[in-house]
Amino acid sequence: PLAAPAKKSSASAKVNQVAVPASQPIQSLDTTKARRLYLDGDFEEAITLLQSAITEKKNLSHSDSVFLFKHLGVMYAAKYDTREKGKYYMHQLLMVEPTARIMDMFASDMIYMIFQNIQDEYDVSLTRLRRAEKNLKGNQRDSMQLAKSPSSNTSNQSTSKSSEKKSEGHTLLWAGAGTAVVAAGVAAYFIFSDTPATKTVNGDFNP
Repeated sequence: PLAAPAKKSSASAKVNQVAVPASQPIQSLDTTKARRLYLDGDFEEAITLLQSAITEKKNLSHSDSVFLFKHLGVMYAAKYDTREKGKYYMHQLLMVEPTARIMDMFASDMIYMIFQNIQDEYDVSLTRLRRAEKNLKGNQRDSMQLAKSPSSNTSNQSTSKSSEKKSEGHTLLWAGAGTAVVAAGVAAYFIFSDTPATKTVNGDFNP
């Protein structure tokens, strides 16, 4: 008799476990550990930690993304062999945060100069892109206004009428030319005929 309640409570607990699933852990970047490794000069381990977030395709927050690209950019740019990779991550940093700075990285003057060049190139490209988008919108607006303008319709109609008149003129010209050709052929026949015409008694000509 004492075993029955135990079975019931066990079944109830099992049902509760199925009904309430455990929450999945939220992916995040261990910025504290990565920052400590960076300040200690252990770049290889810090890079491995940060690159794992990219390899695992973690869904990072904006602040974590800024942290990731900033540290990878500086650490890769510190070595000549990986400098281009560092420039790539610096550019990604500006894509995420255009006003980003690296003054808190305690980097060398060379790193600051590299980042400044990347920033200048990014600003120039962004300015050109905005200018191109502005010109494109202006052209589209002018095209729409021109299409809606009544003067354009009148111009199209007059152009169509002018084309029709030119077509009629060409038709008449070709018709006149054809008539002239036929007349010239008839005249040439009589002029160059081998058998001369003879006049009859009635005044008519016989071939």
